[in-house]
Amino acid sequence: MTYKSFFYLKKNALDVLFNDLLVITNPILFFEFDNMGQIRDEILLKKIVGRIKVLREEKGLTLEEFYNDTNIHIARIESAHTNITVSTLNAICKYLGISIQDFFKNL
Repeated sequence: MTYKSFFYLKKNALDVLFNDLLVITNPILFFEFDNMGQIRDEILLKKIVGRIKVLREEKGLTLEEFYNDTNIHIARIESAHTNITVSTLNAICKYLGISIQDFFKNL
């Protein structure tokens, strides 16, 4: 069973409780925690993995080639089911020939 909890720092006066569902109209900080207690930002994670996939495909690399060359299971990362570490992202950027700074410029 996956347990997800939410952390919301500042409640806005416009938030509405409707049928036991809190509708957050203007979140200040909003984080989702996975079942391991790690913070997950689904929107950011999807942007990052989308950018990785585009760069990989532009290089004409298959998932298998990427894995064989780097030992990084890029298919698992591109599925956005797990958080990616900064170290892994840096290794991916180096392999794809882009600096981590340039990676985030177009995100």
